[in-house]
Amino acid sequence: MICDNTLESDFEYSSEPVSGHDFQPEAYRANQIPASKFKSGDVTLVSSIPVSIAVSVADGLKIAESETFGIVSSGASFDEALQDFQDEIVYLFDYYGTMPDEQLAPDTLKLKGIFRNYFHALT
Repeated sequence: MICDNTLESDFEYSSEPVSGHDFQPEAYRANQIPASKFKSGDVTLVSSIPVSIAVSVADGLKIAESETFGIVSSGASFDEALQDFQDEIVYLFDYYGTMPDEQLAPDTLKLKGIFRNYFHALT
C-alpha cells in the first residue's frame, strides 16, 4: 500500500477565495493524511514522526504536498501523486545524506537536519 495509509475519497469542496484567487470548479480544499513509510525502488524509509501530506484535486490533477519538505507532487491519480511524493522523499534523503555539510547552504543544511530527524532507511 502506498505510504502505508488510506486516502479518504471525500474531498471537501470549497469555493472560498484563497490568496485572492477563486478555486476552479474541480478544486478542493486539501485534506491532510499522515504517512510513516515511504518506498521508492528498492529503498524503504521509515519516519519516526508521521509526515503530514496535503492531498487535493485541482483541474482534475491529483496533488500531494508537504510544506515541511518543500515537495509538491502530482499525477493523474492519487497513487501516481503519492508515488511521485515518495520518490522525491527518498531522492532528497539520499542526496542530502551524501552531501558534506560544508557544501550546503544554511537553509539546505537545516533541511538535511530535518530529513535526519524524520527518517531512517530500512533497505
